Amino acid sequence: SLVWVQAPGAGMEHEMWARLLERGVRLTSAAGVHAEPIAQYVFTYVLNDLRDVAGHRQRQAAGKWEPTVSDDLATKAIGVVGMGGIGTAVARIAKAFGMHVLGLRRGPIKDPDVDERYGPEGLDELLARSDYVVLALPLTATTEGLVGAEALRAMKDTAVLINVARGPVVDEAALVASLRSRSIRAAVLDVFAKEPLEADSPLWGLDNCVVTPHDAGYSPLAGERLGELFVDNLSRFTAGMQLRNEVFEAGPDAAG
Repeated sequence: SLVWVQAPGAGMEHEMWARLLERGVRLTSAAGVHAEPIAQYVFTYVLNDLRDVAGHRQRQAAGKWEPTVSDDLATKAIGVVGMGGIGTAVARIAKAFGMHVLGLRRGPIKDPDVDERYGPEGLDELLARSDYVVLALPLTATTEGLVGAEALRAMKDTAVLINVARGPVVDEAALVASLRSRSIRAAVLDVFAKEPLEADSPLWGLDNCVVTPHDAGYSPLAGERLGELFVDNLSRFTAGMQLRNEVFEAGPDAAG
């Protein structure tokens, strides 16, 4: 009989995972396997934004030699909502750039790269203080719709929202309204409430929104990393040791 499943991804919101746990099957996630490429994705767009790459390309196309003064990441604060494998990787890179790192997690945060630590009750303060907000938390019963109109109002009007978590964490209608009114400056979205993103979604046409097809975690090393995790967990399982990334709650109604 089935006794243990190594999932290929980090997200545990699908009902099938909950059913396995109900049957007494042990379950481990692939948390951390895709963390590095996703963190690199985040900073691809942070740096593109900071250095106005699109503006330089436009001036190049127009044949204009117009030097500009860019900002410095060392003057910026980044808020990371969700300090699992992805959030930890984002915080490490942010700290290497000299950024001020604010982290939020339901449990304790021990990451040395985080300058200020928040629990869920501190979300609005983190949003209000961050120049870049990175969503890297799981989709659960308590995180669905977490970033809605109220949370978006808490953000700076110069802030950029980057979602590499799950689409339903953000209220897309509220986000569209915020982007249209420029109450936040921009958004970078790799995940959506419905995927593929519908052809008539207003997100496609917004000049201050980047849409990518849920590919931030793609890497030629992903299979190798997942294989290493599986082999390690198999050794642990046969030896009766604690498994890495073991999951005890799953499904759409799991607590967040």
